[in-house]
Amino acid sequence: KKLETKIASYKGLIIEWCQKQKKEYAFESYEDSGNEAVKHFSVTVSIDNKKIAKGRSTSKKKAEEQASKRAYFKLQKQIPTT
Repeated sequence: KKLETKIASYKGLIIEWCQKQKKEYAFESYEDSGNEAVKHFSVTVSIDNKKIAKGRSTSKKKAEEQASKRAYFKLQKQIPTT
């Protein structure tokens, strides 16, 4: 039985994988507060100029991590975690 690998940073994982695969990646963030009192950030992860996933949170770092996690699950079959 394979143990579930605990991933500390999905962003780090995505960046590392892109570098190994010689893929271009970009994290684009913008302030996205909408009607809320609290400031929010939206982040889009792109790989080879294709938007893969988005994340939104109260900090840029959290939004990047959320977007990276979603990107990871979309690309899971291609990304080894060991």
